[in-house]
Amino acid sequence: MYKLILFDLDGTLLNTDPMLKITFEELFKKYRPDYHPDDSHYFEFSGPPIKITLKKEFPNMDQDFILKEFRELSYINYDKYSFPYPYINELIDVLKEKGIKFGVVTNKARKATTKSFALFGLDKFFDFSITSNDIINQKPDPEGVFKAMTYFGIEDKKDVLYIGDTIYDYNTAKNAGIDFGYVMWSPRKLPSDAKIDVKVQDYKDFAEKIRNEEI
Repeated sequence: MYKLILFDLDGTLLNTDPMLKITFEELFKKYRPDYHPDDSHYFEFSGPPIKITLKKEFPNMDQDFILKEFRELSYINYDKYSFPYPYINELIDVLKEKGIKFGVVTNKARKATTKSFALFGLDKFFDFSITSNDIINQKPDPEGVFKAMTYFGIEDKKDVLYIGDTIYDYNTAKNAGIDFGYVMWSPRKLPSDAKIDVKVQDYKDFAEKIRNEEI
């Protein structure tokens, strides 16, 4: 039984893919009007730090400017095109019932994380989160995981599970030397040789497995 379960945010607790797609479509229309990527390309935008994605997609633009543009558009679109995955409430109840500590480690900025928590009521459940503003090195560096372990007083890496939806999350867990849980609904597939320690079909099933001490 794990003593600490850490979650990624976008793509793991929240479905923000529609928001990202619409936001980047608006940015491309304004600043790269001749660029029309395939829909699958948008799935690559969830996972890496947003500054890296913007640098890749808009290499010739002032990066402070395009970051400001992204933030303004995404804040508007967040309310319309993002939503939490089902059964998070049930999962949190089971984690508390079993005395398992939990929190969020995300590459998202603190302001955006706080907005997300408040918008979808996650602030009622998650008292602890590590954002890009709280660390020097973002995922896949394990700094955020180690900081969370220190906060919760967990020393044994075998007691920790990190759940995510991207190769960045997978590498974060492996770099930290902890187990990785993969949300099976993710459109961002892992390499065929990736070692997935826990497969999360949905949070209701995951909660039942925790209740029954099957993981």
